[in-house]
Amino acid sequence: MSSRDKAVRRLMLEHSLQLVKHPNPVLRKKADLVDLDNLDVEKMEDCLNQMGRIMMDNDGIGLAAPQCGILEQFFIMQVDDSVHYMINPTWSPLTDETISSMEGCLSFPDLLIPVDRFLIIEATYYDMFGKKLTTELSGLHARCFQHEADHLDGNCIDKKVSPLILSMAKRKARKARKQKNGI
Repeated sequence: MSSRDKAVRRLMLEHSLQLVKHPNPVLRKKADLVDLDNLDVEKMEDCLNQMGRIMMDNDGIGLAAPQCGILEQFFIMQVDDSVHYMINPTWSPLTDETISSMEGCLSFPDLLIPVDRFLIIEATYYDMFGKKLTTELSGLHARCFQHEADHLDGNCIDKKVSPLILSMAKRKARKARKQKNGI
């Protein structure tokens, strides 16, 4: 990473983060691993707290750093009452079983798309203090983890379906926005 990129990232963390929405090209870029040896816990905590606020303000259950314009591999998720911070996450399926369910994304407002995801996964990640954790996730927890991990690779839900399904979903999203805005 160039010194210019590092300076831009530092500035982003010093200022208030904003939700990045499609078609911003940052959503399609692969994020870099977080350098755990030089992790500034205070800045990471500030960033994750801001991300948590953005996630809650937008009724989300997960938010990845690229969705806030930060090309580093970490995300936050809150599927139940507890908030989880995942740094440099990886996962692998523990079964071949997948399930299709409607998924939304804060970076694609009002868009709901049927996405196939593995039902049970093993997730490995580091917490905010650099401790490595491995856990088995299933159901909505597994779905959210896979969705947010996709963002770290520059993959978004709009690429998970055929152009026809995407077109139909976009049409429904436009209709929902019009109804929401009273048009």
